[in-house]
Amino acid sequence: TAEDAALVDQWVHVAETEVDMFDSWVRTLVRGTIIPYSRPAENAFYERLERGIAVLESHISTRTFFVGERITLADLTVAAYIFKAVGSTVDATRRAKYPNIIRHLETIINQPGLKEIYGQVEYTEKQIAFVPPPKEKKERAPPAPKAEKVEKKPKKEEEDVEEPDVPAEPKVKNPLDDLPKSTFNLEDWKRAYSNKDTRGPDGAIEWLYQNYDPAGFSAWRVDFKYNEELTLTFMSSNQITGFFNRLEASRKYLFGSVGVLGENNNSVISGVLILRGLDVEPVVNVAPDWESYAYKKLDLTNDEDKKYFEAALAWDLEIDGKKWADGKN
Repeated sequence: TAEDAALVDQWVHVAETEVDMFDSWVRTLVRGTIIPYSRPAENAFYERLERGIAVLESHISTRTFFVGERITLADLTVAAYIFKAVGSTVDATRRAKYPNIIRHLETIINQPGLKEIYGQVEYTEKQIAFVPPPKEKKERAPPAPKAEKVEKKPKKEEEDVEEPDVPAEPKVKNPLDDLPKSTFNLEDWKRAYSNKDTRGPDGAIEWLYQNYDPAGFSAWRVDFKYNEELTLTFMSSNQITGFFNRLEASRKYLFGSVGVLGENNNSVISGVLILRGLDVEPVVNVAPDWESYAYKKLDLTNDEDKKYFEAALAWDLEIDGKKWADGKN
């Protein structure tokens, strides 16, 4: 049924955005391949990962399969992501909390015809851990004979002796941090937006115009490129959530207000971004699907751009007769 198909899509998206994404972020962080390791960030990613698995655990605790009475794409997807996670982040301690999702994993991967595809699951006993790179030990030059104390080695030679064989790797730094300091504080804006009425006197929009720094920040319109593929509005809303989750690494450089406009099987995804710097790509390219959206820089001195910008913030935006149905920040 259409309802079953929607439920399958729902569980696929939950597994992708709430389990696999945060499992991948933990792996990336611990390996230090993209961003410098941070214990608070690792803890935050684990918290989100556990929250996602807890949702799956609760649902499957009274069922054999996620949707209906037979295997669907939802089961194959959930099992694939859990299969990967139990080998690194979901260790023995965590697995004890989720007996039903582990039971579901074993049920799926041991089905005839699937066993060869999934292969043998390897459960880790301890979660992967960050290992600081070893510090290079400086070699000490042997003490010179007393008779030779009067002789001084050239300074360059002494420096060469003390240099490590392998130069230390440069610390990865986001180029956005090198931009000139701005008077506009994005966190203050987020608080104002959350705590004030959006429109009206002393509202969030009024606060924004009083504090905005167009030299250090820019406003952008964002539109999904493939609106013809959208079906149910709640699924489109989940898609926005997934996009925002994948932008997590740029959270401190970015604010977004994006919504679904229209109705089931006749909707569009559109909204606005406020971001650090004057170029959109360095901020949004942390999301693998960033190119699925079109970006247009807004001129807030232009009446048409300003009207669109304010409507997206206030969630009363209307495009080609399609009214705002649901939104995400």
